[in-house]
Amino acid sequence: MQLSADKTKIMCFHTSTKPHKHEMRENNHTKLMWPAAFHILSMYPDHTNPIEIPHHYPGYLSTLLQEVKQLDYLSLRLDPMVNMKAAVSSIQQKAKKAHSLVLAVSYPLRYDKHHSNPTICSSPVKMLNLWKSRVLIHFLLYLRYISDETQLKTLQASLNKSLSTTIHVYGHPTALLSETGIAPLYITQNLQLAQLRFRLYSSPPTTI
Repeated sequence: MQLSADKTKIMCFHTSTKPHKHEMRENNHTKLMWPAAFHILSMYPDHTNPIEIPHHYPGYLSTLLQEVKQLDYLSLRLDPMVNMKAAVSSIQQKAKKAHSLVLAVSYPLRYDKHHSNPTICSSPVKMLNLWKSRVLIHFLLYLRYISDETQLKTLQASLNKSLSTTIHVYGHPTALLSETGIAPLYITQNLQLAQLRFRLYSSPPTTI
């Protein structure tokens, strides 16, 4: 039963092209060709939806399932081969957008003076904390799922460049990370993996 046409739909998957026995009896053994396995048949079609196109079977609506090349699962982008290339690209895009936002906000903090605190423009700590809260989190969130060393180095290079352009300090990346108190990504990755292993092996088994 369909309770609300705007909120619910009753759908069924047909994985076979053969009709059911009762359908053959109802159609007097007429040959009935069902859609392929990657179609959705709906008993209660919503004719207000322009995406769904009715077919010639009365009372049914056939909707073709579109194959997607990428999938966002809990904001982690996955590709069909699960090689994490799409995830790394998504992390870089999110970090780039956050970096642009930080640059826009940090400009007045760097050059504009406030009447109550004229020395605020000379404090890089505020800009560093702003960068950590907006940009750094994107690089650290899914490190445990990235196993390719080349992808990890790519993220590390993007992180170093973003940090340098934010605080306007250009030099050796490792020295800059140590001065700002940011651990390299491979160290954070090993820490996350160790924490994950500890949680998996130390949690008590669930009893039913």
